[in-house]
Amino acid sequence: MKRADIDLFWELLHALPGTDDATFLYGRDADGRLRERNLRRYLELMDRVRPRMLLIGEAPGYRGHAVSGIP
Repeated sequence: MKRADIDLFWELLHALPGTDDATFLYGRDADGRLRERNLRRYLELMDRVRPRMLLIGEAPGYRGHAVSGIP
């Protein structure tokens, strides 16, 4: 994922409407910004490795990627 692709990914993700019964883990609070930084860094590192496939978890469960930011 190129830097422009990563930036577009976050722009689109932040533009999604939220709901009252869900928590956006990459929010604007300190924890959300940290998780976003972690995932951005991970995607940048994966760009160097050039994997053929990247699997993303949709429902990480209790304490899943709430700490690291990486699903």
